[in-house]
Amino acid sequence: MESTLSECPECGASIDPLPDDGFTRYARLVVAYLDHFAEEHPDHELLDAPEGHL
Repeated sequence: MESTLSECPECGASIDPLPDDGFTRYARLVVAYLDHFAEEHPDHELLDAPEGHL
């Protein structure tokens, strides 16, 4: 799953995990993925129900 979160399917941007803060790399990558969508694709349906996409 991590490989699919490392690139935005909408725009192809590379998404890197947030800096190490005690959470797992995967958790930091999920947050970075959601942050990317919130900033770059604010109207995307993923933001309405992320559990259905991740």
